[in-house]
Amino acid sequence: MIPEKKAPEILVLIFAASFPTLAAWVYFVLFSGESWMLTLGALSKLVQFALPAVWIWLVLRQPRRIGGVSTRDLLSGALSGLVILAACLGLYYGYIKHHPAFSAAPQALGEKLKGLGADTPGGFLVVALFYSLIHSLLEEYYWRWFVYGRARHYLGIARANLLASLAFMAHHVVVINTFLPGEYFWSLTIPLSLSVAVGGVIWSVLYQRSGSLYGAWLSHALVDVAIMICGYDMYFGGGS
Repeated sequence: MIPEKKAPEILVLIFAASFPTLAAWVYFVLFSGESWMLTLGALSKLVQFALPAVWIWLVLRQPRRIGGVSTRDLLSGALSGLVILAACLGLYYGYIKHHPAFSAAPQALGEKLKGLGADTPGGFLVVALFYSLIHSLLEEYYWRWFVYGRARHYLGIARANLLASLAFMAHHVVVINTFLPGEYFWSLTIPLSLSVAVGGVIWSVLYQRSGSLYGAWLSHALVDVAIMICGYDMYFGGGS
């Protein structure tokens, strides 16, 4: 059933799909290194993650809830997450770590970590826990529950999944590209970003099957753990 206020919601979804990429470019590229970059990034995240709640509960006044947890949902999430985790670590240690394109990545990563106050092992652990446990949940609530969940009313399940996953990928293109030389945009930045889109497709399928975010969240969290392991090795372990 197509919701009421169709036209306004479509505009909201277009904004929701594009805002994270624009915000990432502004605070991660345009104003990178500025003393207030962290504040700008935090404000953009506040706008992003507040949008679904404001639209659903305050504007539409719909008592829409996130589904409960089930054992099957958690098992699916754990299995998919562990498979992707293993693939991420295999790709990093078997290829990325020794690739010349990433020779400057530890320094670039260090600059970002310093901006977060996370350029020590303890600080990195705090940031890693936040992104793996909390930020991953917020992204599932935003991309799967809201963007995908609402877009499927207008586009159908398959096209909504594709839209949400590509939009989810887009801001990762901006982030990944800051760690790589420009000549590797098509050969590395885009393929690595497309792997993010594949993750988005998997998590939308998990959400569609169960009506719950918990399995997708667990899978996403495990993948973020793998990324944090790679990041730790790259910066603190002399990964390149």
